[in-house]
Amino acid sequence: MNPVLREHQTAKPLKLGLLGSPLKHSLSPVLHHTALEQLSSIGQYLLHEVSREWLPLLIDQLEAEGYRGLNVTIPYKMDVMPFLDEISETARHAGAVNTIIFGKNNTRYGENTDVTGFLKSLPQSFLADAHKQSVMLIGAGGSARGVLLALLKAGGCGVQSVTIISRNIEKSKNLVRQLEQVAADPACKTRFISKELQKLTVDDFKNKTALFNSTPVGMWPDCSGIPISEACIAQLHPDALVYDLIYRPLQTQLLSVADKYCLTTMNGLDMLLYQGIASLEHWLGQPIPERAISASRQAMLTALNSE
Repeated sequence: MNPVLREHQTAKPLKLGLLGSPLKHSLSPVLHHTALEQLSSIGQYLLHEVSREWLPLLIDQLEAEGYRGLNVTIPYKMDVMPFLDEISETARHAGAVNTIIFGKNNTRYGENTDVTGFLKSLPQSFLADAHKQSVMLIGAGGSARGVLLALLKAGGCGVQSVTIISRNIEKSKNLVRQLEQVAADPACKTRFISKELQKLTVDDFKNKTALFNSTPVGMWPDCSGIPISEACIAQLHPDALVYDLIYRPLQTQLLSVADKYCLTTMNGLDMLLYQGIASLEHWLGQPIPERAISASRQAMLTALNSE
């Protein structure tokens, strides 16, 4: 018998899970169970929907039960940070954790794989001209932070500019201040602007080359929502990329309107895939082969199309 396969079969079952609320929409179990099957690994990935006041107690409980790690999603990517012993530089710069690794360096360790997942999902055409990209980002929460840090790294020197749109102007201004400290490296040329959602005009969108939505507006079950008006979308550059981090549904109202103007569109499925694979690599301590990645993506698409 192959010694690697024997090791997988005799090892204790891997315990993994996801913290957040709500979680009924999550495809993470499909992703991870498929990848583990491809690796001949015995394990389970469970959803743990929890209220904010019970969050630290649940983390304690799952660690005591022998969990190897946890993913963290809306709305707790920032909330979990005080309950961790050590946080990676990427997570610290992003100001958010989406992956907890129990036992790394004998600690409760926090990582952010949203940055890796988002960067890997971006089209090569966008990355090749990153220094020319003038970007609009809707949202200033935990997911937005991972996206912003990735945009600082895109193409090696970051995008040209990012306008952060939020309902809470103080929240976006605070995020800008944090990012400007991260972007102090002379190699980084990115300029940050904060805008209040209620005070946006269509002119703010004129000739912008990319629009990213990191809010849950338009996500299942309220699929009718759209985070900005069609008039704003119409002002984007004709070759603009419109990227909605939502993956359920695959075609949000935002993407449908963008399609109407023949813009390049992307949903959040590939970001989910690549951030999840990066988390699994941290938990297993090994790279995940392409066959497992492809199988996980297909399984998620099948699950979505069967609904």
